[in-house]
Amino acid sequence: PIPQELKNTQVDDGMALVVEDDQDMAQLMKIFLTKQGFKVTLADDGFKAGTLLHTLKPALLVLDLNIPMMDGFEVMEHIRRNDDLSAVAVLVVSGLPQKELDRALEAGADAVLAKPFDESQFTAAVEQVLVS
Repeated sequence: PIPQELKNTQVDDGMALVVEDDQDMAQLMKIFLTKQGFKVTLADDGFKAGTLLHTLKPALLVLDLNIPMMDGFEVMEHIRRNDDLSAVAVLVVSGLPQKELDRALEAGADAVLAKPFDESQFTAAVEQVLVS
């Protein structure tokens, strides 16, 4: 095990990781986040997300639930099991039914946003998750 004093739980306040397998949607969210001042990295599956979370330590994770390799629920479980990722704010963005969005909140998402959405809804959701 890693000694507690060597664990880094600090996040990079200017960094956002977007996990979305629809490239058009990923690019749109990147544009919105860049306008909000974030440096944005994209991942198109849950496995890449898990790796990038540990290397980037983003302040914000924008996460689709329906992604390849590890789904969004598995990514959230990974985050909540790792103390060094506990400070990462999670915004779930999904086109799944409201029941699944509610399940995402129970699984540890800080906020959820249903697709489709516009820029003002996305921006408000990002601000909400960062103050919670």
